[in-house]
Amino acid sequence: METPKMKNILYPTDFSLTSRCSIPFLIEFANKTGASIHILNIFSVNIYDPNMPAELMMSAYQQAEASSKENLDLLKKELEGYNQTHGRGAQSTYNLFTISRQGLVVDEILNYVEDNNIDIVVMGTTGASGILEKIIGSNAASVIEKCPKPVLAIPDKAEFRGINNIVYATDLEEKELNEIKILAGISKLFNAELTLLHVCNEKETAIMEDKEKIFNELKVEIDYMKTNLEMVQNENVINGIDDYVSKHKTDIISMATHRRSLLGKIFDRSLTKQMAYHTRIPLLALERES
Repeated sequence: METPKMKNILYPTDFSLTSRCSIPFLIEFANKTGASIHILNIFSVNIYDPNMPAELMMSAYQQAEASSKENLDLLKKELEGYNQTHGRGAQSTYNLFTISRQGLVVDEILNYVEDNNIDIVVMGTTGASGILEKIIGSNAASVIEKCPKPVLAIPDKAEFRGINNIVYATDLEEKELNEIKILAGISKLFNAELTLLHVCNEKETAIMEDKEKIFNELKVEIDYMKTNLEMVQNENVINGIDDYVSKHKTDIISMATHRRSLLGKIFDRSLTKQMAYHTRIPLLALERES
């Protein structure tokens, strides 16, 4: 099995502590893949008076742009020396690009992904209103829902301790082969254990043998020995996932974002309980092909 060829990683940042929490994960991916890091800051210009003279509007824009570029330059220098300052060996070999844009955060991220052959987006999460948005952040939730590329969303309480255990919450269907292949490739990069986690209700227990058969067929296809299957019984999928990751070391949890996928169902439903693991475990969202 070939490892994924990542050439470009997008790191959107607003220079906040929340956005900085994703840096260790970002650098780890860049070190393992040699991919270039694109640091994107999207700034806004607050115009409170629509009658403000044009020259004042231009001045406000120029000041906001200058501040954005100055902070990007500082961050670039920090990331250039990250490996040395954090005991990760030699000087960084990955390329770094800085981009400053004005606009709406989600739109600009999606446009940049499309225009620049981005392979994965790595971003911190920010809180907002609504249960789902409180869990993974309003901007991150929108990017995950709309982005055609993998999105790694890092909660501000996440602690980087390496990437050794990746859990994929799955419906365990043959059509998930593409996502599982992607995850197997990523797992191989880090020599990580890949666990396919299937939460079933009482009615589904009767078809566990069928699910195990599908798993064995998928495992042959992906050809990654460190892949295993865990099936847990719970009437509530979210509670089942939450219970599993609370008892097993999990560095990244992954889901697919197709409307009929597990994560798609989560986006569709009105959650009444917070998914506690999302406050500390990064979420890797993969778009499922129709």
